[in-house]
Amino acid sequence: MLGLVLFCVLIGLSLAMLLFVSGFLFFHLGFNALTTELYALAGDLTLLGLAVFLLLAAIALLVAVYRELTGYFNREKMVLRKVWSMQAQKLYQLQRIRLEYRQLQYFNKIKRQRILDADNQKQIRALYDDINQELQAMKSQMSVESYKSFSRSLRKHFKQADAEAMLALQKQFICR
Repeated sequence: MLGLVLFCVLIGLSLAMLLFVSGFLFFHLGFNALTTELYALAGDLTLLGLAVFLLLAAIALLVAVYRELTGYFNREKMVLRKVWSMQAQKLYQLQRIRLEYRQLQYFNKIKRQRILDADNQKQIRALYDDINQELQAMKSQMSVESYKSFSRSLRKHFKQADAEAMLALQKQFICR
């Protein structure tokens, strides 16, 4: 139906163009009264065709809006959108859970590392205290210079948190 109306409008506009051309020819032939009538008829026909085009465009727009609205509020499509929404929420929740799990793993790793570092410091301190007590006990058996040298080395290794060097130093002054 719409195609037929559009076809008729196009034929009417083509006829208006023919009337304009024939009016131009009659003007050159000297028929001024006929030219005026043909131009007026062609102008009216063109205006009518454009008005019908605008009316068809408005009707087509209204029909398209109506179809889209009825399609949007269709029960099946509403249920389908709801299902898609629920799937998207489920995916979002799964991603959030994964990210929270990774974050918890990271924080637990940091906590374990801090506890391990604190324990290592405690162990190094205890080792330093034990070696220092042994050094104090052996102070009378050593020269003052060697005692000071061992004491400085022990403090240096303690500040560097080098347990192996502290144990090696202990073996040195015990063997003397």
